[in-house]
Amino acid sequence: MKFVIVLVFSVLFLQKSMAQFVFYEWSCADTYKVSAKSGLILREEQSLESNSITLIPFQSKVKVCDENAKEETIDGLKGKWVKTFWEEKEGYVFDEYLEKVENNPIFNLYNAEKDLINTWQNTLFSNEKDYYGLFRTTNPQEYVLRKIELTKEENTDFRKPSINEEMPIWIFDKIDHFEERTIKGTEINKMIFIGEKVNTNNGIIYGDGILNKEDSIKIEGFSINPYELRFQYKDDHQVYDQLLLRMKCWGGIYETSGYESRAVVNFIGDLDGDSKDDILITFQLTYKCWNYGLFSTRYAQDGKMFKEMIVGYGSE
Repeated sequence: MKFVIVLVFSVLFLQKSMAQFVFYEWSCADTYKVSAKSGLILREEQSLESNSITLIPFQSKVKVCDENAKEETIDGLKGKWVKTFWEEKEGYVFDEYLEKVENNPIFNLYNAEKDLINTWQNTLFSNEKDYYGLFRTTNPQEYVLRKIELTKEENTDFRKPSINEEMPIWIFDKIDHFEERTIKGTEINKMIFIGEKVNTNNGIIYGDGILNKEDSIKIEGFSINPYELRFQYKDDHQVYDQLLLRMKCWGGIYETSGYESRAVVNFIGDLDGDSKDDILITFQLTYKCWNYGLFSTRYAQDGKMFKEMIVGYGSE
């Protein structure tokens, strides 16, 4: 089965307001490549006088977030200093030496149990596309991926869930060449803390980072900065290690779910049909709003095991 993914930001109309989302490393970042043949210096601050972190080679792909960009004119070129991520390094570059790369198509993702638990039967879906859900079965290790049954609302451009349609765990916008199928999977629904590991059929997910507190790790007020969610796998020749995300986790009690900002691994299973486990994750920077991501094995490139394919949003 092939996933073809489209970006439509206001297709599923939730019966709740959508908050302004705070930046986390991968959700707001667009892909660019370095257009300067001599390479582009990644700097610590938004200034030519700032210390150099590294030289990013010509044609290298980077992730760029233009929030809080600083405008400046350099050598007659008017541009901005933008936050940039490259090979696990982060800093600032002058964007006049970057060229936009068309991102891989992505589609919207919703955690129905989190976002729609009180509004499922009144949720409005667009008439312009089909929607697909991940549903539980009586076997706790098996799930069904199928089309959601929707009924058109009279005199509107929307549909609602059919009267007997159960609420799925997750909702996807669009799947091309779709066929209903059963998926082997596991619901995790927890943050993977420093030193913890979770097995998949193709490697290990683990948490890493720096815990910031002076005394006991069992008191409130901890931060993990940076927190990293990583994936490790190996073949016959060597061990590979891929960074999935990096963020700051703060405001809670270590080894509990009490962090106001955190990354939670929700589901592990073969969602894209290539017989390898994919990962569904919730990224949360405040307790009132969160972002979702699917890390897919099918579309991985450049020697990586995963590529982030979906960005979704939720709020209270």
